[in-house]
Amino acid sequence: MTLPDILVAVQPTLPYRGLLAELCRVSARVYRSGLSRGTSGNISVRTAEGMLITPSGLALDEVAENNVCHVDAQGQTIDGWQTRLPFKPSSEWVIHQALYHARPDCHAVIHAHSVHATLLAACHQPINRHIIAESAYHLGTVPLVPYTMPGSHALANEVAHAATDANCLLLANHGVLVLGEDLREAFYRLELLETIAEMVYKARLLEQQHGFDMEDLKPQWLGREEVAAIQALK
Repeated sequence: MTLPDILVAVQPTLPYRGLLAELCRVSARVYRSGLSRGTSGNISVRTAEGMLITPSGLALDEVAENNVCHVDAQGQTIDGWQTRLPFKPSSEWVIHQALYHARPDCHAVIHAHSVHATLLAACHQPINRHIIAESAYHLGTVPLVPYTMPGSHALANEVAHAATDANCLLLANHGVLVLGEDLREAFYRLELLETIAEMVYKARLLEQQHGFDMEDLKPQWLGREEVAAIQALK
């Protein structure tokens, strides 16, 4: 399908065509990495008018340039985009919109049901201590958001509040949300979050979780700039 010629760049080096292709690539990668199965999960990227978001009812590895939806802040399809095709935006678009409104620095959102992170969320077990320095540096605080109906405005309000100072969220009895400056960063955060969640799960099985708090990261372990960056994530 030919995209409208009027499309303009949203980010300095990546026009909508590039965003569309990247969204399809990341969607397939999330699915093939086992981070979301079946038709679960949804991914979006911010645009000047709203967002590009994966469609409802398709597996993430089925996302293609001719079924991605372009919607405005009210969830309405923007003129000229797939208006005659039977694809609707993910029912959880309102969650993505709330995050973009709350976090102007966020340009990409991934919602997934990765096994270990979702398991911890379903058991209401937060990732409240870091067991490796990498998680403190790249993930920061990971709040557990209380269960609220998926796709609801109530959940949108909850996640927007929780994401004020967090880039990764566990959604009780639901899944996970990760934010990024772009799709690449969001994907890597999702991948690392699932890895850390698996470590935490297995450590709790062993009843051995010798984690540390942010204050435990001393300058002699990391460079001063790295420590400052970690502390800024709090």
